Amino acid sequence: MGTILTVKVVPSAARAVLSGVRLLPDKTIQAALKACLGEASFKIRERGPLTKASSFPIEKLEIESPSRGRIQLVCKHLSVDAMLEGAAAAKPRFALDPLREAAVYLDLLAPLQDELGTARLLGFENGLLFIECVQGAELYERGLESWKAAAQWLRRFHGCSLHHSPNLDSRLLHFDAAWFGKWADRAGRFLTMAKDGREQVQAFESARDEFLERVEDIESYPQGVIHGEFYASNVLAEETSAGLRIVPIDWEMCGVGPQWLDLAALTSGPWTPEDITQIEDAYGLDDRDRPKAAFLRRALALQWLGWSADWIPPEGQRQNWLDAFLSDR
Repeated sequence: MGTILTVKVVPSAARAVLSGVRLLPDKTIQAALKACLGEASFKIRERGPLTKASSFPIEKLEIESPSRGRIQLVCKHLSVDAMLEGAAAAKPRFALDPLREAAVYLDLLAPLQDELGTARLLGFENGLLFIECVQGAELYERGLESWKAAAQWLRRFHGCSLHHSPNLDSRLLHFDAAWFGKWADRAGRFLTMAKDGREQVQAFESARDEFLERVEDIESYPQGVIHGEFYASNVLAEETSAGLRIVPIDWEMCGVGPQWLDLAALTSGPWTPEDITQIEDAYGLDDRDRPKAAFLRRALALQWLGWSADWIPPEGQRQNWLDAFLSDR
């Protein structure tokens, strides 16, 4: 399990380099914020790095201005040069576009903010994305009812995002048969390089061949804009006076593809079949479509197998993706 999204703020003199993240000078942050907020008379009261796992450095800021008072926000530095060392080594180049997440906030989420309750966008300037700091727990810290609420939010998002800005299209990934074919090739190479037994490799190769015979079917599933990594660690749940607010974060892998791929991500992991059924029911999935969602869980497992030859996910997010790929056949 992870922890609630918190940050330890340290004195200015001590924060030039912290936890392997090199922070930008205050004046750089101030200049970008000035452009985003449209006002100059504000002060940065606190700032420091967030511990949230991501490809890019993330900071939590507290600022004060005459018009807004004190507010907390998150700053994400979206630049290839700013990528964290582990992410830069592990993330495949064909999946990388530092500006994708900013485009998603600008062209998709901001116009739908009232309908979906996503993190409010303050602006994007010089590679710095400023959004609301949501005071919520990561979904995997909460019970099944919150996961069902996340599935209901997902259904609303899939309905709203059918009509998105054409400006976004060039940035989006395409989760089609060719996409998963790439991961199948990479996963096969990585497993062969590893010290796994020949019997395990043969089991994978058999399952991969069967998967590739069926993968074109996913292009007939309902299509639309998807989050791409709708895992519990990328979903915040915030208690508000109006009820539970679901706020997905980390839109770096947003794309177009089978909408149930997001549902497959949400139901990946050590769930019982009964729990998966409850989450799928909350989404509104028909019984006849459950095997298709299971196939997409295998597609995601294959993607993780092909992600990197030696990258290890953060503790609490690790799964046996080979077992997941071999199951549900």
